[in-house]
Amino acid sequence: MWRDDRIQAVIDTTTGFIAAKLAERLNRPVHEMERLFLASKTYGLLCDPETGLYSDNVLVTADLFLREAAPALYTQEELTAQPYFKYRSLTAPYTKEIFEKRELWYSAPKDFNDPFDCNLPLNCDDSSVLCFSLIGDSIPLFSYYADGHKGICIEFSFSILDMPSGISLAQQMFVRNKIIPLGVDYSDKFPALNINKLYLYHDPRELARNLIGVKAEGWENEEEYRIFRDQIPAGAVPFAPPILKRVILGAKTKDTDMKKIKGWLKEWPTPVILSKAEADTKSFKLNIRDIETVGRFEGKLKNRT
Repeated sequence: MWRDDRIQAVIDTTTGFIAAKLAERLNRPVHEMERLFLASKTYGLLCDPETGLYSDNVLVTADLFLREAAPALYTQEELTAQPYFKYRSLTAPYTKEIFEKRELWYSAPKDFNDPFDCNLPLNCDDSSVLCFSLIGDSIPLFSYYADGHKGICIEFSFSILDMPSGISLAQQMFVRNKIIPLGVDYSDKFPALNINKLYLYHDPRELARNLIGVKAEGWENEEEYRIFRDQIPAGAVPFAPPILKRVILGAKTKDTDMKKIKGWLKEWPTPVILSKAEADTKSFKLNIRDIETVGRFEGKLKNRT
């Protein structure tokens, strides 16, 4: 009987913790979150003698519940996968690791190429940022970041459920470290950096926007999207293979480099489209032509412009 009472106490504690934390983070009534959790399949697993081991790790239980109850907890926009692009030189550090180790590198803001970017008087030391673009056919970005069109543009597609942050949903929701995704704004003026307003009365998203989400107007053609990891140092994080959708070869990428990329992707567990950027003959734009799919599900695609 003592053992049963102890197990029930753990279940009750887990239930209360998850309900209270969700209510706090989502600004919802505690009883509403508790009712949602008690009606979930995750709660059934928690109470099942064969799967009740989840109670030994509250964050594992919470992560299962967050994914199960996602439609009731997140907006449709957050749950809809969106495309994000990374332009890379084939010889740059960490490009090969994207394919061979399935990792993305979060940079320290101090290492950015723009001397103003994330380097205003109020800094964000000991945090890290992963940068994407919202466009995959940019002539300037292929020039800046993909070795003068000899490199590649990598297309990812993810929602809040599979965002490559290195932190589980439950950790994002319940522990100190915060993951804040945001689109970059462009301005000719510095954002507000009043330390009293930012630290005493701040909205975390607004604070992040001011610190790492505003760049000079001259960069607006990048249409940048960032994932900010508050007080988490720079480093590599694993990502789920299905979020890698396409690799676009630059207009000047060599055939030998295309073979190299196909080698990197040969054992990829999900289909990845290999495409080629080609200069249009009548206007200043790049046409993206799909060549084939690679990975374990290799197959030819019809050419498309």
